[in-house]
Amino acid sequence: MDLSDRMEGEHPIAWRHQLGQGKVFYSAIAHQAATYSVPEYQELIQKAIV
Repeated sequence: MDLSDRMEGEHPIAWRHQLGQGKVFYSAIAHQAATYSVPEYQELIQKAIV
């Protein structure tokens, strides 16, 4: 693990960034399976991967 990529302290609960030619999406929201059926969470994921 490259320690320069570590996010110390407070950080967003969801974010994305470019990695090479791909995109990476992180979320600290969906720890419960039921979250994936919430329309607002589905919209968040859809917008993050576009």
